[in-house]
Amino acid sequence: MPYLSDIDKLILIPHRDLHLLPLHYLFPSRFTITYLPSFQIGLNLQPYQSAQSFLSLENPDSQPIYCTLTSNILTSLYPQCQRLNSLTVDKKQLIQDLKSNTGTFQFIGHAYHNLDNPKASALQLTIADQLTMT
Repeated sequence: MPYLSDIDKLILIPHRDLHLLPLHYLFPSRFTITYLPSFQIGLNLQPYQSAQSFLSLENPDSQPIYCTLTSNILTSLYPQCQRLNSLTVDKKQLIQDLKSNTGTFQFIGHAYHNLDNPKASALQLTIADQLTMT
C-alpha cells in the first residue's frame, strides 16, 4: 500500500454489519488500528485529546491486570497523563492534585455508592482508606 506509506494509525468506522468482520486483517500489522461505532463518537472524543491535564489514580490491588492494561493505554494515548498509585500516594497530596487538575480525571479501582447519603460514597483507595466528599 504505497499510498499509505506516511500513515501509521487508522480509525475504522464499520457501517452496519461490517463491524462483524475483522477488517483490521486487511491492513499490514504496522498500523495501529482503532475501531469507533460512529463518526459522531470520534468527534465527541476530540475535546478529551486536547485536555490541559490528565490525572489517573490507580489502585492495582483492585484488579491488577485491568489496572496495568488501562494505565498503559492511557499513558500511550495521553503523554501528559499524571499517574498516581493509590497504595503509595499521600491522601492530602491526592486531594491537592484533584483540586489543581484542570482536565480529565480517571480512577481505576473500586467505589462504594451510598444512594441515601451521596456524600458518603467513596473511592476505595486501599483496603483501609477511602476518599469521600466529606
